[in-house]
Amino acid sequence: GQSRALLLATLPLVAHMGDPRALALVCLVLLAGASPAQGENWAVIVSTSRFWFNYRHTANALLVYRAARRLGIRDENIILMLADTHACSTRNAYPGRVCAEDGGENLFDAEVDYEDADVTSDAILRLLTDRLPLSTPANRRLLSDANSNVLVYLTGHGSVGLLKVQDHEELTAPELADAIAAMHAQGRFRRLLLLADTCHAASLLADLRTPGVAGLASSAVDEDSISRRSSADIGVHLVDMFTWHLSQFLATLQPTSTASLADLVRALPASIVLSTPVLHAGLLGAQPAQVRVIEFFAPSYLGPARRILA
Repeated sequence: GQSRALLLATLPLVAHMGDPRALALVCLVLLAGASPAQGENWAVIVSTSRFWFNYRHTANALLVYRAARRLGIRDENIILMLADTHACSTRNAYPGRVCAEDGGENLFDAEVDYEDADVTSDAILRLLTDRLPLSTPANRRLLSDANSNVLVYLTGHGSVGLLKVQDHEELTAPELADAIAAMHAQGRFRRLLLLADTCHAASLLADLRTPGVAGLASSAVDEDSISRRSSADIGVHLVDMFTWHLSQFLATLQPTSTASLADLVRALPASIVLSTPVLHAGLLGAQPAQVRVIEFFAPSYLGPARRILA
């Protein structure tokens, strides 16, 4: 607000000075700080795995990205972080494509904001808490506000209390919980939904303490998450069970759908996911049956639910 106004006020003076580098810097800061309309919803979608055998984690992230776009979140409001895109690998039997089924629809039609070595645990935490240089472009910043609902989706390899990032570092449950607490203190969300598809995923929710936050994990603390099937064409698993069935549920929704978080959990039983999804909703301030899934996938907060599916 005030900082942006001050920069705008100094723009004519900087232009009069005739220093093109100073003028370019001021313009870059103004562009980086450009804010969307208040109350718009945001999504942070992250795959932390690289290397060919982790193809499925990229597909997981792209399935959730596809659902968020279809249901109306603007691409500018989705920060997509892929530690490996896999589409251009020489081992890919479908060049330029990432598919969740053999010969299936190409999921790799996305705007990737952070990729390859740019995806680090530090980058994830700085993105969530907006501890970024002023020169960071808007497409690499989470510009949510106190009226926004924020979806955070994480997929990769995990162990108890941590998510492996780039095969050589970790994002821990306390770090994630601290970042979300900082977001709340900064007024960066109304509600936040954390989805985690990784082994021992429920352990990533254990340190959450912030009001307005819910988490849904693909597996219990003592469980692995399970891949769906191996591809004879490319020789690796294409997608994980939890995210595949999550995507199937999301495909049934429309922007006006009233299906709740409780409905989502019922649609993901251990009998089909082959691990035990865990919902952490005690901090949400409402019962899971009273919170619509679409609140985190629609372009903006839609207000309280009028009808909840039985």
